[in-house]
Amino acid sequence: MCGRLEAYLISFSHLKREKDNKIWKAESGYRSPLLPLFLITLLDQIESGKILRNFISLNDELQNCYSVYTKLLQVPVSQSTIVIPFQDLGKTSFWELVPQPGRKSAPEKGALLTTREEFYTYYLGGRLSEDLYTLMQMPHLRKKLRTVLLESHFSNTMQTTIKNKSDI
Repeated sequence: MCGRLEAYLISFSHLKREKDNKIWKAESGYRSPLLPLFLITLLDQIESGKILRNFISLNDELQNCYSVYTKLLQVPVSQSTIVIPFQDLGKTSFWELVPQPGRKSAPEKGALLTTREEFYTYYLGGRLSEDLYTLMQMPHLRKKLRTVLLESHFSNTMQTTIKNKSDI
């Protein structure tokens, strides 16, 4: 399990994030903060007992928790929908989108879904790899995962702001 934790810590620290100095602020290294914020949201929801099994749907609680973080970082409204990172995380090895039953086609390659309605046309939700989900159940490992997300993707000031919100 220890080797898997190390692999996830490395994956979390090297998330592929869009770089654009015109959209993203210095607090996130002029890169999109959406994936790390989404993962922090998942950690929060697991910690608070709102995610009890390894299936995550785009529900209001998840959206509300995520929205608190996007507001802290003053993410542009056009970029603040949780659907974007929910879908983009599917490009990693540890997140899988769960298709609608009987749905044979996915969105066109490169098509970005931005609303829940669009998302639910194709998907029921998502799930983490089983071993990552298991690791996230353990408080001390959740803390390590959160710390690597914060330290790898946010300025010191923003790390403190996010941590203070997470501790509430």
